Amino acid sequence: MKLLTEGVRVRYFTLGQFNFVLFTIRIAIHGGMAMDGVQTKRLDLSQLAREFGSSKGAAGYSVVYDSLFAYLRDRDINILEIGLAEGGPEVDGDKDRATTHVPSVEMWRRYFHEPNVVGFDISDFAQFQDARFTFVRGDSGDPADLRKVKDLGIDFDIVIDDASHASYHQQVAFGALFDVVKPGGFYIIEDLNWNPTQYEKTLPAVPKTREWLTDFLVTGQLAPTAGISAETAADVAARVQSLHLYDEHMLNALRVNYNLLNDIPSGSGFDISRPWRGKSTLGKITDPYFLLYNLRRLKATFRGDECVTRENVMLAIVQKRF
Repeated sequence: MKLLTEGVRVRYFTLGQFNFVLFTIRIAIHGGMAMDGVQTKRLDLSQLAREFGSSKGAAGYSVVYDSLFAYLRDRDINILEIGLAEGGPEVDGDKDRATTHVPSVEMWRRYFHEPNVVGFDISDFAQFQDARFTFVRGDSGDPADLRKVKDLGIDFDIVIDDASHASYHQQVAFGALFDVVKPGGFYIIEDLNWNPTQYEKTLPAVPKTREWLTDFLVTGQLAPTAGISAETAADVAARVQSLHLYDEHMLNALRVNYNLLNDIPSGSGFDISRPWRGKSTLGKITDPYFLLYNLRRLKATFRGDECVTRENVMLAIVQKRF
């Protein structure tokens, strides 16, 4: 579906379009590149997500990102990742928890040639800082903390919100940080189908971000909420080039296509789709990935978290006007 409203181009991608994109990317990336006369092969983002333990691979986001960012791999770019690892207050974790790894940061550092990565999280990841990784500690629902990112004076090619997944936090951060996206750059919000319901009860009430952005897609108007003022919402909407929304059905189709295009048998070590699909009942209940997946869903249910699938949006990619 494609609508033109108020000059804002918003659409869902069709499966046919993505088949073509994935085929093109496979040729561009998997064919390798020549270095000193030697043909080498670069790992794609899905392979790197698996290597470093980033959930972006299992969710299918890595396939989408590969199609969008492949042309940037050899450029000097700036990336901001909001939320650096699982286990924060949104899942009853301690914000002062011990931090042991930064999976997505490591993934991006290997995917791009020499990226400048900035990480923002409520927990402390300062120990991982080096010349190519800057850490800012803060709450994504606190405008004063988000101001610390703006004060860095960096314009970002890519901003990814993978933090608490609370709608209020997502909308506050979107309003505050869209300014730091370069013209033509991307602001991305992940896991829109999951919300920490109990945690959200402690925050100001706002519409679910997936519904808020879907309404923007249909009407071309970005509604003000408790997380974003009318003035800021109108300003952001006027600078949006396009909005792409992906539901779980589409993302799973991309995972399957990825396996087919790369000659990966279902259930193999590099299968980024859910490997238990198509197995017998016995095969499913003995599959460790199936058990882990359902254990996580069960824990979310006991916490009272909302996890909706299939017909609902999981991923939103907003591109800023050039």
